[in-house]
Amino acid sequence: METGIYEPLTPESYGRIVIDGTWRYGFNEVAEMLGPLHGKRALDYGCGTGRSTRFLSELGADVVGTDSNPRMIEVAQRQNQALEYRLIQDGLIPESDGSFDAALSGFVHLEISARDEMCRVDREVCRVLKPRGIYVVLTANPEMWGHQYESFSSSFPPDFAGRGGQKINVQIRTGTGTIEFVDYYWEEADYTRSLETAGFAVEEAKKVVAGEKEAPPPFLVIRAAKR
Repeated sequence: METGIYEPLTPESYGRIVIDGTWRYGFNEVAEMLGPLHGKRALDYGCGTGRSTRFLSELGADVVGTDSNPRMIEVAQRQNQALEYRLIQDGLIPESDGSFDAALSGFVHLEISARDEMCRVDREVCRVLKPRGIYVVLTANPEMWGHQYESFSSSFPPDFAGRGGQKINVQIRTGTGTIEFVDYYWEEADYTRSLETAGFAVEEAKKVVAGEKEAPPPFLVIRAAKR
């Protein structure tokens, strides 16, 4: 993995991360779990700079990308002006109840440090989904931390004790260098509990391998349906 050139974490550097290398295995599974999207309206919750929004559009969805960071939204819009992006404010998705057939959150839960905040996010996604609408969560397999993959690696801080909400040091290759930041550790049971509390029925959870022979599967993909 490239580590010699470090870049500051900015919307511009984050926007250079594309769906290739290790990432493609996780997103391929997302497509399988979402099923056909042609003629359906889909939400990309926490779209960042829009790579997942563009992915959903390529699958045929009428997609809306949403994020709480206005600079991320600006970069996403510049990269594809044909897609719709909207700003999440005060934790609220600017859409009415039951607006979407499906939703994706890609690595959003890794940026959440508290269980009640995770549930609040899942509950807000639940609100804007139609009854029986599908919600797919793409996140890290908790067993992947501390390992190196083609597209990213991670390391434990000295005080790590395996508790939910603890910080993890992450390095991601952008194509021109490497960016470093902090994510948060969660177990599969934490995701499941949050989804069920928020009003979802968890239908499937799968750990997705990425071709590396010895490393644990890097991704956990969960499919849930609004009750």
